[in-house]
This record gives sequence, structure tokens and C-alpha cells, in this order.
Amino acid sequence: MPEGARNLQLKTPYPVTRLPDEKHFTYLDTVGRPVIVIQTTNLVENHIQDFELGYVYPKILMFQEPLLAIGGFFVLFIIGIIYVRLDLSIAKPANKRD
Repeated sequence: MPEGARNLQLKTPYPVTRLPDEKHFTYLDTVGRPVIVIQTTNLVENHIQDFELGYVYPKILMFQEPLLAIGGFFVLFIIGIIYVRLDLSIAKPANKRD
């Protein structure tokens, strides 16, 4: 599920045991993605059925990863600009007049 999803609701066509939810971290994640863990026994081919998974997702969080990437590039370029403009030499340049 997407990062920031809340209010997880699972409906299955057969009984399962729902274990505690976990968090999975991938690249650009800040708080982790929720993972629902379920367990059951005696699964056979007839158990291959659809299930429903509902959650609430704030729409503003859709901009989190793009803004994080843009901010990272911005900081990288600013550091590059500052590094190129720094003059850490001790001696004065020969072509400069006082």
C-alpha cells in the first residue's frame, strides 16, 4: 500500500488470522509503507479468490516523494554552486592590483 495509508480494512471470502501490521521501507520512504500480514491453514486451489482491502489516503501525500526528490536535487545544486564559487587560496592572485 502507499506510504501514509491509514485505517486499513481487510475483507476476505474465507476466515484468516490477521497478524500485527508491519512497515516496509523502500527508497524515498520516510515513515514506511504499511503491510498487512495474514495467516491461514489448509489452503487449496479453491481458495484463490479476490479479497477487498480498504484504506484512507490523504491526497497531499501524493506530492511527498516528488517534492523530496526535487528538494534533494536543489540542495545538491546549491552545494555545487557554493563549492565552485569558494576561493580558499591563501595567496593573492598575481593579476589582481591593489
